[in-house]
Amino acid sequence: MADLNTWVLVADSSHATLVEADRDLERWRLLRDIDHPDGRSKESELTRGSRGRTSPRNRDAARRAAMAPPTSPQQVEIERFSRELAELLQQGYDHDQFIELMLVAPPEFLGLLRAAIPDTVRGCVTDEIGKNLTKERPTELMALLRDSRHTH
Repeated sequence: MADLNTWVLVADSSHATLVEADRDLERWRLLRDIDHPDGRSKESELTRGSRGRTSPRNRDAARRAAMAPPTSPQQVEIERFSRELAELLQQGYDHDQFIELMLVAPPEFLGLLRAAIPDTVRGCVTDEIGKNLTKERPTELMALLRDSRHTH
């Protein structure tokens, strides 16, 4: 469908849905449904099995890392997922698969996406919605997004 040139990424820290739509969000099709279970894993599940031992040659690196503010393993996974999504968007941009991009995510994850998306892709962003709509079924989601677009 040649006139479906808007991509809509609906994401949170553990799931994303990528939809291709027309400019008015009336016609659309699901491109990808991406699950990232590590984004919702408990910290103990992500660190199981790692004891944090360092060899003598890595002690200086470990000391430097100890001085940096700690980043939880779960936060590392969430940031990794935002970068994976940004790469997916970059690939779509590189292959001229969309002209406009709409981002829908909870505010904190939306901030991570903004930081991860390259400037070239960021220039295509026409709408940002700071809400978690990942649980919505596609038909209801597109209706909500149409309504949101008309109120802005």
